[in-house]
Amino acid sequence: DSFVVPRFVVTEGEGDTDKGMKWEWASVKDGNLYMGSMGKEYTNEAGEVINTNNLWVSILSPSGELQRIDWAQNYMFVRKALGATPPGYVINEAILWSSYLKKWIFLPRRISQEQYNDAIDEKKGSNKIILVDEHFTTSKV
Repeated sequence: DSFVVPRFVVTEGEGDTDKGMKWEWASVKDGNLYMGSMGKEYTNEAGEVINTNNLWVSILSPSGELQRIDWAQNYMFVRKALGATPPGYVINEAILWSSYLKKWIFLPRRISQEQYNDAIDEKKGSNKIILVDEHFTTSKV
């Protein structure tokens, strides 16, 4: 019999939790695999931030080295460009690095200028694509 053994177990945030990261997107940039979550803070019903684990990105090199980077400022740059600064939010469906354009391409699933609410969020959506330069200094919606 054969079986599969996970090569990497990647947990949320800085990696100091026992909860596995829920990956929403992955993209290759400069030979490294970037993996990220939805890009929204985890909040309670009152809108208070419980943790920012979903704002971290893990980068896996071809040699298997795993690095974690806090992308909070990058995600906030995109939120500002989309007019969704706190208490508003953006939930990303996919993020891709284009080696041709030399830009990050964000495809948000939901954009809101209002505080997150489970029931209301189910009716939110997005029809936007945003292109962001490598250093998160310029964007085009």
